[in-house]
Amino acid sequence: MRIFDTLGPQLYVAYLRWIEQLPPVLLRKWHGRRLHELVAHAEHNIQMYRERLADIGVRARDIRIADDLERLPILTKNTFTGRPVEEVIDVSRPHGVWWNRTSGTSGKPFTFLPNQLSAATAFNDYMCTRFLYWGMSLQPLRNARIAKIKIRSGQRENKLFIPVKEFLSDTEKVYTALVEFKPTIIESYQSILGELARYMTDRRGAARLAVPHIISFGEMLSRPTRDRIEQALMGVVFDRYGVEEIGVIGTECAVHDGFHVHVESVIVEVVDAHGTRVPDGQNGKILATDLHNFNMPFIRYATGDRGYISRIPCACGLMTPRIWIEGRYASFIELGERRIHHLEFDGAMDGFMQYVHQYQIAKTGPREIVARIVSGSGFGEHSASDIERSLRAVVGGNVAIKVQTLASIPITPRGKTQILVDETMSGAG
Repeated sequence: MRIFDTLGPQLYVAYLRWIEQLPPVLLRKWHGRRLHELVAHAEHNIQMYRERLADIGVRARDIRIADDLERLPILTKNTFTGRPVEEVIDVSRPHGVWWNRTSGTSGKPFTFLPNQLSAATAFNDYMCTRFLYWGMSLQPLRNARIAKIKIRSGQRENKLFIPVKEFLSDTEKVYTALVEFKPTIIESYQSILGELARYMTDRRGAARLAVPHIISFGEMLSRPTRDRIEQALMGVVFDRYGVEEIGVIGTECAVHDGFHVHVESVIVEVVDAHGTRVPDGQNGKILATDLHNFNMPFIRYATGDRGYISRIPCACGLMTPRIWIEGRYASFIELGERRIHHLEFDGAMDGFMQYVHQYQIAKTGPREIVARIVSGSGFGEHSASDIERSLRAVVGGNVAIKVQTLASIPITPRGKTQILVDETMSGAG
């Protein structure tokens, strides 16, 4: 982080933009140098890394090029949990950041120390809205008016923060505040943006809210939901991908064909069940290496997601790799002897999305599921039975299926919805 300390946040962001635009050959050389610096720091200052490197017979001096990353062990949340704090963080210096906590939607809440840049406003703004810089004729970010509907955030000039709880409890009041604020960018979970779009659709006579740029994050974004949000808010949705431990990993460009990896901040790998990298275009587990976190390094960290990567240049002109996410790796429910991934349910529900705004599949018994449906216009008397038949093809004939229509899908305390829930587990609900 010596460059950051020397340049300061604003100039460091300009430096990161320069790195992002390097040709692939030069970028790989830069990745090799950065990776060596990170591993050397971890080996020297963090006991957990020192022990794991010794176990596999690798030293920091062995990590010189980007491909050397494959020599390092894969880490998960379990690698860090259960160990004393002083063994997993750099205790040689003050950190200047607060401890954070993941949401635990995967069933494993996790407390971690973020990178030093997480406290820099200029860095966070760039990471969240960098699509503004990708060949688009837009006003500078410093003039943007950004509204965020999140669990927590800070109020700043030209920023409007709305807690999810407030949005859900008094949507009318929040909508009025948004209209008065006139945001040029709004960002939230797709479920919250979907609720906002539905509110606007149901109240056609109310004052209109038009937002040119809409950012979705934190949840899988379906095509029908994207279309409804764009139509209601009269703007363009830019989806982004990240994990709380690392931050934003990739962002859509104006072409909306995959997430451009933030190559100046993270290295992304896709591996098979044995930890071996798979060819580009092949599905596998996603690993991420945070190139900025020297406080509590995440090197070859398993995000819990699956997807694939491509290095074919995008039509937008960016040369950075792109990744496509295909759902949470652990997002499944068990029915009898079967473990059913949410993508199987996605396929079953795909033909109904013209009149189903949102859905959730809940396991309510050992062989019982409830399909909770938020219906739209076109949902008729036979729709429920059609959905049941489609789900039956996925779960089999020995599972009881109930289709239930609701005004909205239950939202977790952090403002997200879950496509699959197992309510038979201890503490569910």
